[in-house]
Amino acid sequence: HFLCSMASMELRWAWAILASLATVATACNGHASFCMLPFNKFTFPGTHNSGSFNLNIPEIIEEDVPLVDVNAILSCFYDCHHMTYLEQLNFGIRFFSSDLCIRDGIGEPDTLYDCHSNSGSRPEGLAWNYKYSQSLQEIKDWLSVHTRDLVVVSPENFHAPASQQQDLLSSVLAEKFGTCRTIQSTTQVSDLAQQSEASCVQMLGRPNDNITMGDLINLNLRLVVFPPRGALWDSMITNTWTETVNPGAKSKDLLEHLDSYSRGLQVLAPQSWMMWAVIGSARPPDFSAVDMSKPSDPIWPVVAGLDALKKTDLRCVERMAESYNTDLFQDDSHPYAYFTEKDCENSICGCLGYKSPLEPVHQRLLDNGHSLLVVVGDYSEVGEKTSLPQMTHRMNFANLRRFLEHPEPVKTWWDCNWPVVVGVSIPLTLMCCCCCYALMICLYPEKYGLWIRKSWERHQEALAQKRIGREQGREEARAYLRNAHGYGNGAPEGTVMGVVGVAPPAAMEHKGWYQAKETE
Repeated sequence: HFLCSMASMELRWAWAILASLATVATACNGHASFCMLPFNKFTFPGTHNSGSFNLNIPEIIEEDVPLVDVNAILSCFYDCHHMTYLEQLNFGIRFFSSDLCIRDGIGEPDTLYDCHSNSGSRPEGLAWNYKYSQSLQEIKDWLSVHTRDLVVVSPENFHAPASQQQDLLSSVLAEKFGTCRTIQSTTQVSDLAQQSEASCVQMLGRPNDNITMGDLINLNLRLVVFPPRGALWDSMITNTWTETVNPGAKSKDLLEHLDSYSRGLQVLAPQSWMMWAVIGSARPPDFSAVDMSKPSDPIWPVVAGLDALKKTDLRCVERMAESYNTDLFQDDSHPYAYFTEKDCENSICGCLGYKSPLEPVHQRLLDNGHSLLVVVGDYSEVGEKTSLPQMTHRMNFANLRRFLEHPEPVKTWWDCNWPVVVGVSIPLTLMCCCCCYALMICLYPEKYGLWIRKSWERHQEALAQKRIGREQGREEARAYLRNAHGYGNGAPEGTVMGVVGVAPPAAMEHKGWYQAKETE
């Protein structure tokens, strides 16, 4: 019987392992059901300035400052990540929005580098990393192991002449992934050929619903490449980054800004494809906007200057990201604490809710016919109980429910009534246990009542010892008082004990040498 039970247990384990392997073999970016989701309905977890880690900081400040590491201070504003591309992939990031540049007169000619700068292709102010071909090689090696995942790359700021950008990008992609196929708005799945290894496909238009995540993964077109930022990119994707909101923004500011799109307060084209930029940047003081129209008032320039400084935010990128991630990218351990305005008619006690404040915003966006391509952030691993990949994973289940016209999750009977059930069942359980034990004592006193009887006997013995102790104390006190007042053992009957030199009251009634008040 023992051997049979062990064999049965091993068989169940074997089936569980085979089932898990089958799920992994058929999954698409984390779950098998995502394979039926159209590519233009899938939401990717992404990073902004993905290659901005351990950058080589330019010598912007040539003069040395004593006891100050200038490059360490500048890296606070240049670097956007601690993790490399490989580490970001292992963390769960699947969309890389990178700054790319050529380094005229410094690096190899016609070679793209990961970088971070606002100075175009000029070397001044340009912080750079290693070659972009090395980044693509890391992605290719990772895709060769994770055969059921799809990754997206999208050049963000391209610091090279506009006429060279597409040729430079196509060249470095061909070096690692071969010639990229293309997808436009009219492309059908039948137009795409099966590839023997992980290959790239360029998005030259928003694909239709016929091209699913499963189609691209099964065809091995698992590196999707968006064009450099420009007219074509802008015609497909709406980016929420604005110079008036994101620099120096608090978490509340970003949430309100994204919510304004979902509520129709920001103008969107029908069925927009959106990129949510949950990122910030430093906001230096801007004295040009200060109203100096009161030159005769000596106090006014000071007041106006202080007002400009209040709007200044010189926090490092990492500190901003930690705040955004903690407040907006809640992981799966959080409760369902956020709700939309819609009522859940299929539940007797309401909607289940969502775990992050961005998910109700995402729901309203879907209600208006739009879709969310990617949510990008900085320093994805920092923050308390935060996970961008887990949040977008939940969003993709919401995308799938909306695509299949399934209702949103509602609270179950247990979700609504567990406090009452627990509050009633615990006292009843304790009462039942006590009654059962009392019954066993009555039926089997020698076995189950022994502990109670012994405890009662010990208690009674302790009380008796206390009584004996008190009686002995009284006797010793009487003897001491008799000796102290000189009465001795031969004191006449009826003598009253009193304080030395003070006669006892004549009217006091007494019996014996000493009368003690019994207190027990």
